[in-house]
Amino acid sequence: MVSAFGCDPLRLGAALLLEALDRVCAGKAPRKLVAASVARSQLKRHRVDAAAECAHALLEGRGLAKLDLPADEAGVLERGLDSFEARMQAHFDRARALAEYLAANEKVRNVRYPGLSSHPDHAVATGILEHGFGPAVEFDLIGRSAGELFDALPGEFRTSPAGGATTRLSAPRGKQGSTIRLFAGTDDPLIVAATLDNALRN
Repeated sequence: MVSAFGCDPLRLGAALLLEALDRVCAGKAPRKLVAASVARSQLKRHRVDAAAECAHALLEGRGLAKLDLPADEAGVLERGLDSFEARMQAHFDRARALAEYLAANEKVRNVRYPGLSSHPDHAVATGILEHGFGPAVEFDLIGRSAGELFDALPGEFRTSPAGGATTRLSAPRGKQGSTIRLFAGTDDPLIVAATLDNALRN
């Protein structure tokens, strides 16, 4: 969930990397776009999986001109790349702030964010992740369902595009469950926290 901005899987030994480009396009892509990156043996100084080498050969033979990407989509992607690093850093920083807020809120429990010292993988994440700890925070509600929380929140928290400026909430275990997944936007974390706090207490 941290994207290649926050972690370099190929440098860490992965043979293949697939990444949705929602956040690269700032939530403005008209359809789902996925980037594929494959490690090369000579760059890693050892041989990688044969299937990955085959995939690299196939991808290498397809230049950008052969992707048939419409001009409007190419424009969205290009504009997104221009501001990508600054936006991703904002996503990461706001997620960290919201995780700290949620960890101190008595209306939720089990806040899961590798940037918190209480997270079981905090030490590992500190050594592997870059620029922060990603844009996603997960937590469990106490005494209410995800659907009930959504009903108490402005609709934009549910309907905003993935990777966009507005913080987005989802229910990975369904609306009847109590688990919430938060993807921090680039909006003001103080306003987001205040809105969440009001919904959690009403």
